Amino acid sequence: MTRAQGEPFTVAELRELGPRGAVDHALAYLTREDVITNVTRGIYVRPKINPLVGQVPPSAESIVRAWAAASQSVVEIHGSEAARQFGLTTQMPMRPIYATSGRSRTMQVGALKIEMRHAAPSRLLFAGTRAGRAYAALRYLGSGEVNASTIEAIKEKLAPEEFARLVSGRRLMPAWLSELLRPYATESQLAHA
Repeated sequence: MTRAQGEPFTVAELRELGPRGAVDHALAYLTREDVITNVTRGIYVRPKINPLVGQVPPSAESIVRAWAAASQSVVEIHGSEAARQFGLTTQMPMRPIYATSGRSRTMQVGALKIEMRHAAPSRLLFAGTRAGRAYAALRYLGSGEVNASTIEAIKEKLAPEEFARLVSGRRLMPAWLSELLRPYATESQLAHA
């Protein structure tokens, strides 16, 4: 297993290399020797070193993605952050929050708390894609805030195939959002709606 510096990995990824005790012993040794750093329980990283600031911690998103892969969970950023990324709001979440198909939990990474909240599959539509982020943003804003101009703003910021993916999920979305996306659906999609 080779990982780039700064890219988190989990203990679960190393289980095929030997018995659990041997893997744990090797991780403890490498941590003591400062070859790797224990980011949070079960997640390690080979530190990326910046000549000016020293050790650069991995991003919250890369930590969450490593955890999700190990736990076989689906994750997506919280709708508030997605809305900010699409320029639909200027509010900045106080800490990273993710929706997950797994159990709710909080990970402590140094001084940073990363919160993962269990979400229904209907809220994780297209998770891990730009269309999924757009959907999270629209769901977060809700029926009172989303209108045709909001949909147009999302459309401008998505690649055509990602916007088509978003529209293709209309049948699985709340009625108010499905109706706003209806004008963008092709005739074949409308026939199946």
